[in-house]
Amino acid sequence: MGAAVPFAGATMTGFGGAAATSGASLFAASAAAPIANAIATPLIFTTPATLGGGLASSGGLMGGLTSAFNAIKPYMSLINAGTQVLQGYQAYQSGQAQAAMYRMQALELKAKNEKLKVDAIRQSNLAYRKYLEAQSGAIAYGYAGGVSGFSGSALLAQTVGGKRLGTDIYDIQYNNMVGQTFGNAQASLLSTAAESASTGSYYDLMIGAGKGIYAYEQTRVPT
Repeated sequence: MGAAVPFAGATMTGFGGAAATSGASLFAASAAAPIANAIATPLIFTTPATLGGGLASSGGLMGGLTSAFNAIKPYMSLINAGTQVLQGYQAYQSGQAQAAMYRMQALELKAKNEKLKVDAIRQSNLAYRKYLEAQSGAIAYGYAGGVSGFSGSALLAQTVGGKRLGTDIYDIQYNNMVGQTFGNAQASLLSTAAESASTGSYYDLMIGAGKGIYAYEQTRVPT
């Protein structure tokens, strides 16, 4: 009963013998080996760094980026400061351009107002000329009929013509006054907007400079 009996590559002992090697254990080990060999190992752990693989290549890339950052780090304060100042200067230029546009529009309105004055004078002269022509015709017609050119129907025609002339002149002056008032108001608003844009652009420039100084002080590397 104590003698070992061969069994499928294993030894079995009797009830009083030492612990035997299990055949099932050997079978499990032999079955697990092909499975372990079938599991692929990622190339990142096996490919040499010299061939472009492995963790060493990734580390080399990160190392290069870190080296580049460290190289420009002493200048980051100047870069940040320059960026802030440049933004302020761009805002200043934009404000100045806007102010110049407003001033140009104000000048255009003032020129338009001057044209309205000239047009009003021309229209008034034309209306008065037509009135004189009508009056002269009425007077001549009266005398041609053997009556006074300053009485009767001739006088009535002159009276009506005078009233019409007064109405025309009033309309011309009123329209000119309205146009002048509206144009002057617009020109004044545009001039104010131009001054505001110009002043604001100077503030933007100073703010940009202040931000640049602050960014420089916050990011500069102590020496």
